[in-house]
Amino acid sequence: MPFDQDVWAATQYSETDYRDPDGFLIIDARGQNASGEHWRVLGHAFETASYDKVSTEYTGVLDKVLDSACVLPR
Repeated sequence: MPFDQDVWAATQYSETDYRDPDGFLIIDARGQNASGEHWRVLGHAFETASYDKVSTEYTGVLDKVLDSACVLPR
């Protein structure tokens, strides 16, 4: 899950909840800090995929990877 300090420091923040096929809650949280750097965390209590301190130039490629995760919208 996202670090509290990243959430509180974010000038932009969004969060979406999903369920995996076994019913586990998956959180997709993303934000941007005052320096314009982006971060994102996709996962649940037992595993996550994330990036941190990434410029806008590179978020598109990284988001495509994380967006390809197989989850059902809640």
